[in-house]
Amino acid sequence: MIKPELEKGNSISLSLYPGCMDHIVRIQGIDEKGLWIDDPNGHCPLACMLDRESCKTGYDKGTRNTTNPLAGNDNLYTWEEIAQITIKYMVVFSEQ
Repeated sequence: MIKPELEKGNSISLSLYPGCMDHIVRIQGIDEKGLWIDDPNGHCPLACMLDRESCKTGYDKGTRNTTNPLAGNDNLYTWEEIAQITIKYMVVFSEQ
């Protein structure tokens, strides 16, 4: 579902995590390794993702990378990582 939309030139956003940690990211690409994501709050490695998934912490509590504004660009979230978090919904943006 994601790959065909990207191939059409559409943009895709995902809503991640349960209600306590709502978060929106943009998908840059998809391949055999996983999803390439732009995250406006910086890179969130697996430990950070699992903390957010369990509602323990968020970017505002020390995981946000404020020293490098590009840290959230083009981050790979592997299929193993994606399988461990909640994807609430996907939005496709199209010019059509």
